[in-house]
Amino acid sequence: MKLFNLNPLLLLFIGMFALYSCGGDGGDVGEPNDTIEQANAVSLDEPFQMKIDEEGDRDWYKVELPGQGYLQTMAKNVPEELEPEGAVAVFDEWQSNEDEFMKSWTEIPFAMAVNDKGTYHIAIIDNYNDAMSGDPFEVKFSFIEEFDDFEPNNTPKEAERVNFDEEYKSAIYPVGDTDWFKFKTDEPGYVTVKAKNVGDELELEARYANYDEYAAEPVDVFRNYGELPHSASIPESGEYYFHILDNYNDAKSEALFDWMIEFIPEMDEAEPNDELENAKTLTAPDTLNIAIFPKGDVDIYKLNFQNTGTLSLKAKGYEQITPEVHLAMKDTTGKNELEEVGSWEELPAELKIPDTKNEYYIKFIDNYNDNESPKSFPVIVEYN
Repeated sequence: MKLFNLNPLLLLFIGMFALYSCGGDGGDVGEPNDTIEQANAVSLDEPFQMKIDEEGDRDWYKVELPGQGYLQTMAKNVPEELEPEGAVAVFDEWQSNEDEFMKSWTEIPFAMAVNDKGTYHIAIIDNYNDAMSGDPFEVKFSFIEEFDDFEPNNTPKEAERVNFDEEYKSAIYPVGDTDWFKFKTDEPGYVTVKAKNVGDELELEARYANYDEYAAEPVDVFRNYGELPHSASIPESGEYYFHILDNYNDAKSEALFDWMIEFIPEMDEAEPNDELENAKTLTAPDTLNIAIFPKGDVDIYKLNFQNTGTLSLKAKGYEQITPEVHLAMKDTTGKNELEEVGSWEELPAELKIPDTKNEYYIKFIDNYNDNESPKSFPVIVEYN
């Protein structure tokens, strides 16, 4: 045949053209793959070329994952016209579930937690479906085996019970990961979640809640997000939940950090007294033993004096905080709320009680509500 007498340079050109047409370096692997049924099978850790060469083009791929861990989707040499995003689904051939994503559209690169081995389908698009390019770019799927012993625990239903004063290890990975735990106490008091060896990428916070999966609102938050170490008051015995996360859910780290939860028995005999309804009655002369704990704690006392005069308050032995006191009165509009009278006064302080017609209260706080101390301290109360 004459073919074998062709110029070697011409043969090289024909080979390169065939490679391009079949999806080599610069080709678009697997077209047509615009639907989940047409997903092109690729291997983990083997880069491939793809194109988004039409507006609205959506390319599907599928990959086999060996078990619990994390699917990573990466891209490089992306044309400047494009901002590729990906989404992940599991295909059910018996029903159309092309838009039922386990992972919604996310800018590449991204990682996603998976709990089981199996075939996972990934769709890739331009982020607004309004750009295209004739130039190919490289995509790769990788797998990281699970390294966090508590996973999966992204919901309170999956929370595992932990014990006080034991050290644990966890990771915030991938972006958006939140780790739920639960604990049980037989007495009222306070808990503090603290961490160490935390990577610079993360700024850890915690939140505390009650959980009842049969309630209309299963998660009932009683202590909102706060930077670790973060404490919460536990008013009675029972089972409680908390979770740890990155503060803006925009960072991740594969490195495990160490954390623990501590319990402190109730040290303030007047607690709970952070609302008008549970304020304790104050008499004089008297000595109060109070604690400003946890951060943001307010201690409220109702005054019970039969004549006008000056309330004198002196304190000693406090640490880490700067206690302040404020006079307040029950509002006269029927809202059953406290209205502040005058300004906050750092202890020692003298507060003038102007009349006996209204219900008066005093409130203790840390001066900026930014410090706490579990150590109680005495406040000497006198009234003249």
